Amino acid sequence: MTQARLISSLAIVVAAIATITVVSVIGGGGSASGDTSGPNASGYFWTDSNAPAPTTSFAWMDATGGTDLPDVSTRDDNWETVDLPFPFNFFGTDYTQVDVSTNGFLSFDIDSDCNANFNWGGLDFGEPGHPIPHGEAFCENQAEGWGGNPLIALWFDDLDPGECGTVVHKTFGAPPDRMFVVEYFDVCHNSCAYSVCDPGKGITIEVILYEGSNDIKMQYMDTFFGTGAPEITEMNNGHSATIGLDKDATTGLQYSYHETIDDGLAVLYSTTEPAGLPTDTPSPTPVPTSTATPTPTPVATETATPTPAPTGEPVLAQGDNDCDGDTDAVDALAGLRHVAALDVNQQAGCPALGGAVPAGDSPDVFGDVDCDGDVDAVDGLKVLRFVAALSVTQNEPCTDIGQAF
Repeated sequence: MTQARLISSLAIVVAAIATITVVSVIGGGGSASGDTSGPNASGYFWTDSNAPAPTTSFAWMDATGGTDLPDVSTRDDNWETVDLPFPFNFFGTDYTQVDVSTNGFLSFDIDSDCNANFNWGGLDFGEPGHPIPHGEAFCENQAEGWGGNPLIALWFDDLDPGECGTVVHKTFGAPPDRMFVVEYFDVCHNSCAYSVCDPGKGITIEVILYEGSNDIKMQYMDTFFGTGAPEITEMNNGHSATIGLDKDATTGLQYSYHETIDDGLAVLYSTTEPAGLPTDTPSPTPVPTSTATPTPTPVATETATPTPAPTGEPVLAQGDNDCDGDTDAVDALAGLRHVAALDVNQQAGCPALGGAVPAGDSPDVFGDVDCDGDVDAVDGLKVLRFVAALSVTQNEPCTDIGQAF
């Protein structure tokens, strides 16, 4: 549990706020107890093994006699590239390789540094990560807790095979009906460091890629890490995991986000609509009955009083990067967007981030909340810490965050 991880977790809260505010989850999902997602813009449907119909079956395929992935089985926060036994089409693109991550997902963005990431998303390691869909804009500079898109989130969390468990793959069947299986066998959560990281304290789950149909099945044999410290019991049964398919920041199909996943669950993802979906019968449109139109009674028209135009420049405050009069998480996001060379929305008359402060001498650069002479990601994090009522260190002399210059 390094300080770097904590800093990365702080950073990603801002991205999470932006994502949740701007992007809505595409398709059905978010529920781990339904029967099917129904049609959705991702092009995929999910069908699970829970009643009512339609359902898919749980049929475990034991891959433990297959090929071990040593760069995954013995490591934390790492990935290994695997050659697929057949071309696999995912979100409309054919792939011949896949990256298997220690953190419970498969990525088709081969050798992306993002594939070492766990799902960051809160002020501490027990805080929520991201739902689907989610983008990867900041993941390679370690300011983003996501993998390389497009990806298959079997159990996207902070898993740690290096502590216990193995990750293997195996191909079953013969052409043209082969099945490629990746199994996480008895894999621990990184939080087991608070308790005991012994064999038997992990989960056993698998994902199956089907040749020809390009269907995907996720199966959950054992979803219970163990008992003891709350840091580990809170992770049991999928309560800290994101599950589903993600294409990019706006397109994906989520099955579960921090919801209960029971042993023996199977979830099938397909671009083919499952049989047995109910069909809505359209109701006939009623024919309107002709009625006399009443003559309107004249109403006196009120003369609108014009709103006076604001005068003067906005009041500048430390950390209020958009000059809206309030130092909040949106200001932290504005700072990080500036660092990433993205557009930043500000009120009229607001100094550009990185520009000179028109009045006062603390700081000399607008957005430089720690007064070190540079607007960087650390400034965004310090605004975020202020919003979360955490302590903030600044160089002297420096105006306190939230105070006017």
